[in-house]
Amino acid sequence: MKPLSQEQVAQFTNQSQENITDPFDVYMNEVIVPEVDAANNEKERCRNQFWTYFWTALFLVSVNALVVLYRTLMYHHVLRVDQLIFINIVALLIVCWPLYSWRLQKKQDVFATFLKFYGDFKYIEPDKELADDVGLPIVPVHQTAQAEHHIAGSYSGTKVEVRDTVYIKPRATGIKKIANGVVIGLNFGETLDVNMLLFEKHGFYRKSKMPNMLTLNDKINIPAANYFNIFATDAQRPMKFLCSAFFEKVLDIKDVFGARKMYVMAQDRQIKIFLEGCRIYFDNYKLWSRKIEYDKFRRLHKQFEEIFIFIETIQALLRNNQDELDA
Repeated sequence: MKPLSQEQVAQFTNQSQENITDPFDVYMNEVIVPEVDAANNEKERCRNQFWTYFWTALFLVSVNALVVLYRTLMYHHVLRVDQLIFINIVALLIVCWPLYSWRLQKKQDVFATFLKFYGDFKYIEPDKELADDVGLPIVPVHQTAQAEHHIAGSYSGTKVEVRDTVYIKPRATGIKKIANGVVIGLNFGETLDVNMLLFEKHGFYRKSKMPNMLTLNDKINIPAANYFNIFATDAQRPMKFLCSAFFEKVLDIKDVFGARKMYVMAQDRQIKIFLEGCRIYFDNYKLWSRKIEYDKFRRLHKQFEEIFIFIETIQALLRNNQDELDA
């Protein structure tokens, strides 16, 4: 059999890659895009209707005022204030009707449709105050934490929560926002058997030591580790996680979210990550909000993908450690 030429090999490779379809791309094109288009079209229709009604009402009020004033000045008729008031009320009702109709309409919840792709992931109504973050070492000291958007679900046996969070501290003149960012909480099905903290350097925590914890930076010969001050209660057990793959995936999460700084805590069965200065995408579909954009959903999907890859990496490290113990 005659071997394939380089051109034939390249053509076959390209055809094979074209046949591999990303499931999210299919879901995006077949489900999300039609809903986004429908929502945008409906929003545009209501806006156009509002402006049509608005200019019609303005014309009606103006013409009525001119007629009343003309009859009063030219023919000395009594000024009909009641007529002016009546027309103004009618004009106001005309202008408000499109807004009222918009509120009554059942909106396309594109965000809920997006989350269906991930199975049991749900949008949770945000909590006014979060008690869970009080005393959490990877977030700034604060008095009140508020979740603005909150998503929760599970992946590969791991419970996942992702939320926009604002940290607030009272002042004499009011309240001060200390920081805001995305908190990622991962609750694994088995214990991590480790207690460690990673603070990105030059962030809100600028100390090189942590009370009652060891500093591990001098024990890790990985370039990516130099981004962090690393603390743990034990010098040996964290080493099963602190490898190149761990740091690579942690920094990938920071990059895809566009965070200024990041902080990580691993304890018992849980890993928590605070990504400072970024937000998850959420659209509230208000009439005067901007049009819904496809690319923002693609970016949010990429963020979810990086979280899932990080979960798989941690699970692989746990399995590898268990295999070494069994051996």
